[in-house]
Amino acid sequence: MWDANSRMHHTSEGHIWSAMWGGWCVIRFNPKGEEILRIKLLVQLPTSCAFGGEDLRTLYITTASVGLSQAEIDKSFSSGDLFALQTDVTGLPAYNFSE
Repeated sequence: MWDANSRMHHTSEGHIWSAMWGGWCVIRFNPKGEEILRIKLLVQLPTSCAFGGEDLRTLYITTASVGLSQAEIDKSFSSGDLFALQTDVTGLPAYNFSE
């Protein structure tokens, strides 16, 4: 079972981006939990998303092909690939835990 938190990433404005497993998309939610943007993807199984790049404005989206039938793979040939989308928002830097 996937942990929902591993599929989400926060932005500097308090919004959350979530990879929607089985949903063919990533969704941006405002602090009230309302959907404000849906980006359709070419793949059925986005697994996670995180901001990166020098300015933290690139949204990286990982995807999977595990458990898909051959027909589903044919329909979403890019399953398992990594996608990078330029955004107009800034993600938060990753927190590094120390010992």
